[in-house]
Order: sequence, then C-alpha cells, then structure tokens
Amino acid sequence: MFILTTVVDTIRIAAHNLAVPTKTAVQDEMDRRYPNRVLMDVGLVISRYGDCLRIGDGSCVEGDGGAHHECLVKLVIFRPFVDEVCTGRIIKSEYTIVFCHSKHCTEQTILLWNFRRPDRRFLG
Repeated sequence: MFILTTVVDTIRIAAHNLAVPTKTAVQDEMDRRYPNRVLMDVGLVISRYGDCLRIGDGSCVEGDGGAHHECLVKLVIFRPFVDEVCTGRIIKSEYTIVFCHSKHCTEQTILLWNFRRPDRRFLG
C-alpha cells in the first residue's frame, strides 16, 4: 500500500528565501510542492521521507531572481495494489461522486464508474 520512491526534481528557491540555508529552503519547498499530489504512474505523494539525499549547485536564470537546484529526495507514496481493499467512511455522496475519509488520507474523491461493479442505473 505504501512505497518509498526516489525522485529527482529541479526546485526553485525564490529570491526572498535566499537568506535561509539552502537545505532548509529546498526542504520547505518540497514540503509545499509534493504532498497531496499524484505522480503519474507512481501514486499519491503523502510526504517527504527524511532529508534530501542530494542538492545540486544552484543556477540562476536570466530575468528570474531565484536559484534553481537539482534535488534527489525520497517520498512516501500511497499506491494500492490491484484488488486491494481500502476501508473508509463516506462523508458525502452526490449523483456520480462519493467523498470518503480513511485512516491514511484525509479526503478522497471516488467517481462512480471507478467502483468495481458500478450500478448501471447511475451511469446513464
């Protein structure tokens, strides 16, 4: 259900954060950018796992006051396996959408046609 994956990304440190130590600024930007995002073919990012493994030298782009660093970081990913059962509590349901709350994720949106056996009456 949960996996660790390593991601390489270029992180931009804004000009007003250049006074902060690079490691702290990069980790703050990672914590702002990644949680609650779905990485294609990987899964839902829960959080950063530990410190950044590698932070490259910063480079400046013309017309941009920030520094761009290439970073290597480990992320905790929520990726359920095929036919894995996840339990949760239904918060609200609408015509084609169900909103759930589970132990691992605060709010999940499930479209009706993503259920294993959707009721044909609601699919139109």
